[in-house]
Amino acid sequence: MAKKTKKESPVVEATTGEIATKVEERPDKAVVEKKADSEELNKKVDAKETESEKDELKEKAIKLFKSYPSAEAFYFTSDGTAFLEQNNASNHGKSLTKKEVRTIKRKEA
Repeated sequence: MAKKTKKESPVVEATTGEIATKVEERPDKAVVEKKADSEELNKKVDAKETESEKDELKEKAIKLFKSYPSAEAFYFTSDGTAFLEQNNASNHGKSLTKKEVRTIKRKEA
């Protein structure tokens, strides 16, 4: 444990793996504040990435629907690979870190 001084509290490891220090009586409050700030930032970044990913997939889907006029939907894995069959997309997704499969139907594109 770090040596306490009058001005600084000990270093506290946050649950997010970050190190937080705070000049006050309750260092646990610093951890909560640090975690809340980082979670809020992560949500904003994830939302932006998700929106741009959706836009990219829709653009791909539009091109694919032109090439495959009888297709009703395409199934996209997290690496951007498109499949006509959901089962094939799910099987491919098992080999990826993000196993999510997104469906884009013709009327959505």
